[in-house]
Amino acid sequence: MNDSKNDYTILIVEDNPELLNYIEENLNEKYHCLTADCGEKGLQIARDTIPDIIITDWVMPGMSGVELVECLKREMDTDHIPIVMLTAKDDIRHKLNGLGKGADEYITKPFDIEELVLRCSNILKTRDALRRKVVAELMLKPANLQVEDKEQAFLLQVKGIIEENISDPTFSVVKLQDLMGMSRMVLHRKLRTLIGFSAINLIKAMKMERAREILERSKDIGVAEVAYDLGYSDPSYFSKCYKQYFGSSPSSYEMRDES
Repeated sequence: MNDSKNDYTILIVEDNPELLNYIEENLNEKYHCLTADCGEKGLQIARDTIPDIIITDWVMPGMSGVELVECLKREMDTDHIPIVMLTAKDDIRHKLNGLGKGADEYITKPFDIEELVLRCSNILKTRDALRRKVVAELMLKPANLQVEDKEQAFLLQVKGIIEENISDPTFSVVKLQDLMGMSRMVLHRKLRTLIGFSAINLIKAMKMERAREILERSKDIGVAEVAYDLGYSDPSYFSKCYKQYFGSSPSSYEMRDES
């Protein structure tokens, strides 16, 4: 995924309208931007849209930036979102307080807008690199997941539900979201942020990885049996999905064993 406009969404929470517009104008060249002029509005927009990054001022009327960070980090729907804190408080005590509440970056005002743009870009690049690593570990070695505790718990819960229902032909994203207690949009955005997969593609990927594992391990099992075991009612459709995912037909295992 590149940094082209609208690939990512950034929420800017700032009560100074001139600074809010200035940040939006500069970030809007690369990202889709949402704005809020107070912490309360920012919290609601974050809950409704699940942005990729949140930039927030520290001192605002009503809910402060630190209080906003605390609320976001307490909720499963939003606790994974990276947060950049903007503040005129430049002493180490305030910086440690902001970082301790869960802010990922801390930028002191006045700041160079290029620094803010670069920090956002670096956060997203780091997330993309971590995402690729997490996908492999989620599929192959879930005990070794190198992510934060809350994110690991979330991913393992999703993985566990899919594994428990992997043979059920009626299992769907709707059932997954119900069992997770999340809306479809929140589940989709959270998975996309953490591993780059939508829920439906994660289900498919786990089925395909399980199919390959079975076919590699068991010489006396047929493709149709694997398809039925993984909830596919049509072995031909299963074979088509497998070939699209791996680039080779599952029947190649049967031909290998016959040779």
